[in-house]
Amino acid sequence: MMKKQFTQNFSQNLSIRKMLIAATFLFSVFVNSQAALYWFGNGADTNWSTLTGNWSTTSSPTFTQAAALPTTTDDVVILDNTTVNITSDVFTINSLTLNVGSTVEVASGGKIKISRTNNSGNMCTISGGTINNSGIIEMTSSVALTGTNFGLVLNDPSNAPTNTTANSTFYNKTGGALSITMYTGSTTNPLRFRQISSNRTGGGLLFKVDAGSTTNLIPVAGSDVNRNVVFMVNSTYANIDGTGTITAGTQASPVGYGLINYTPANGGSSGIEHKLTIASGVTLNSYITSPFTGASVLLNSGSFTSNTVFQPATLINNGTINMGGSGSAGIAVSPVSGQTVPCTLTNAGTLNFNGAFTTAALNISANGTGSNTITNSGTINYNTTTNNTVSVPFYKGTSSAKMSITNSGTITVGSNTALTTAMDINSGLTTFTNSGVLNIGSGSIVANGGSASTSVPAILNNNSGATINFTSTTATTTLISNKVSLVNNGTINTATTTNAVTLNSGVQGTTNGVSFGTTNVLNPGGTATGICTLTNSVTLQGAVNMDVANMSGVAGTDYDQIVSTTASSVITLGGTLALNITSSVPANGTVITLIASNGTSGSITGTFASVTGLPNSNWLIGYTTKEVTLTYSGTTDLSVMEAGRNIFTSNKNGIISKLTGNIQVFSLNGKMIKSQDVTDGQFINLVQGAYIVKAKSGNNEIRVKVII
Repeated sequence: MMKKQFTQNFSQNLSIRKMLIAATFLFSVFVNSQAALYWFGNGADTNWSTLTGNWSTTSSPTFTQAAALPTTTDDVVILDNTTVNITSDVFTINSLTLNVGSTVEVASGGKIKISRTNNSGNMCTISGGTINNSGIIEMTSSVALTGTNFGLVLNDPSNAPTNTTANSTFYNKTGGALSITMYTGSTTNPLRFRQISSNRTGGGLLFKVDAGSTTNLIPVAGSDVNRNVVFMVNSTYANIDGTGTITAGTQASPVGYGLINYTPANGGSSGIEHKLTIASGVTLNSYITSPFTGASVLLNSGSFTSNTVFQPATLINNGTINMGGSGSAGIAVSPVSGQTVPCTLTNAGTLNFNGAFTTAALNISANGTGSNTITNSGTINYNTTTNNTVSVPFYKGTSSAKMSITNSGTITVGSNTALTTAMDINSGLTTFTNSGVLNIGSGSIVANGGSASTSVPAILNNNSGATINFTSTTATTTLISNKVSLVNNGTINTATTTNAVTLNSGVQGTTNGVSFGTTNVLNPGGTATGICTLTNSVTLQGAVNMDVANMSGVAGTDYDQIVSTTASSVITLGGTLALNITSSVPANGTVITLIASNGTSGSITGTFASVTGLPNSNWLIGYTTKEVTLTYSGTTDLSVMEAGRNIFTSNKNGIISKLTGNIQVFSLNGKMIKSQDVTDGQFINLVQGAYIVKAKSGNNEIRVKVII
């Protein structure tokens, strides 16, 4: 009897044990699995910590009261057109999704932590909703996120009304702190902009940071070009707004990842613009080091492998972007191969490049056939720290892609290292139009990147009112190469140096040379003195400004000079020669050469239409077929003056010379009217007026004023 009872009790106890073990297992599975909780916002208030009427285990329209507030295992969804407030509590969840019209308000002192425990979704997805943060938001994961699983995703929801913009906004306010840290092994990005609908054409995706807020977005370092803070995909209209700062590394502590990557992917709409706008108060910092080998900003109209979706890519910067370190480029513009889909970079703010870039600070790579555009109305500063042959501040790669560059702001190329090349633009496929200020402090403007024939040069237009300042003092610097055709209607200031700096422009022997328009201003030596060398035939129209500080000195140091060196080049004179003579009065008969044609068969033709700046009639401009000279011809020798009066006689039609030799006739403002070889008694025809006539009699220079 006892044995039977024992056996029966044992069997019951065993069954109970099995049931307990099974229950424990089921409880364990329940605890460790993710569940969805939905915010309805029907409670007594809109505080996250208010359970009744707010939190449901089922989505709209059915409400099923949840038994508890969200925990670390819950995927939280804020339903359409509802608002939830987080005030002082600290809440930890698995993920957060905001639907159309929903709002999460995190007050100062409030905190929410998202800690993703699986690789099956984003940490936070905003699909037409808004997060306003004045407290603390931390996002991380305990597993690597790969594929389509990201940190914070601003998304244009597929269920938004047709032909409307569903705003997806994250706003980090003053005092707010946002940190998104990707777990070791993650290959995706902390912030992703993604718009999938082709019927939305307005902005809608907004990431805003205020001054006084803290924003830390940290991807995992790596060598591939997708390791970036911000990733844009498909037909996206995104905005980074506010007055705050987003930093990816510093100059002292660079990081192994980039800042922004545009990459269209399958799912977008072909031809729909792919655009990011950065507001005027925003500052973005990106300083790169290994293992990352890409650019701080990649502007790509291309696509993933085997993708047939091609989208124009546009970056509009109204803020400040600081780029440096040792990446491939600061900004890389990469049109899709074989397609006409263009890339556009528009800067109305400030772009600062300060690093040892392995390709170029601003690099347009070798791809598509579209007409790409770079427009600057703000400020672009280049300060590269290496002089690699391809590490130049601007580089238009060897491709068939057309490039239009327009500057109405200020572009400055300076360097801690003497550069060989300041700008490299592709021959025949690039037009650079300057309507602002272009400062070249080091290196030359060349067109070596292209495969086009030298008979089809790149075009550099310096428009009326625009200025190009060449400030490098490197000896015999070539300022513009022979694959660049310069059309100048603005002002060119060449460097202050005793050695020649060269406008080696255009293809020699063709019409593609230096072209000076009627509003041209050429300043050899800039505001001081220097030598400007021209290697091709040119017509000097507009104004040529020349400084003369010392008539007894040397060219380049004491006075400006323009020299043509090519064997057969011709300088055709026109326009105005504007002289700034600060020299003391030199010895009588002192002559300096202002313009010279030094080629073996080169020449100078014509005269300036006007000459200004001559102090008085003692200063004379002379013309020959080889040079333009400035002569000081003042004298107080009355016997020589009297001899002049005896040598030249005049009537109403001209003058009669009583000597044999060369006679030069000048207007009273110093312009040469005539240079003529005469014999004794020869008549020189002149219209009525007053003239200075100059000649030599023996060792004496004769200069006399005659009135006809």
